[in-house]
Amino acid sequence: MQKISAALVKFQSQLRPVAKEAENPFFKSSYADLSSILKAVMPVLTANGLAVIQPLKVVEDKVILITKLIHESGETIESEMILPHNAEPQKYGSLITYYKRYQLQALLGINTEED
Repeated sequence: MQKISAALVKFQSQLRPVAKEAENPFFKSSYADLSSILKAVMPVLTANGLAVIQPLKVVEDKVILITKLIHESGETIESEMILPHNAEPQKYGSLITYYKRYQLQALLGINTEED
């Protein structure tokens, strides 16, 4: 894990806080949506030989979101989270996006701009 650790440290030193470009009308606040986060992190990840994927898998009727950080050396770091069940496809899609955003922020140590 030496190579991926060194690349992650370099990534975090180069990444700036992510802009809050989305609005939450319920709480009357702004936040960094998944698109804003990916737009900010992808060039810095790539420059440091890193990539991220977020596949889903099903185990015993549970949907698990995996966030995997991959280094060009083949070393990886990953996090898994069981998602709550929701039978409505539109709401489930929103739920998946919500958890992808938070799991990505946690795995990469991403900060957002202050209000």
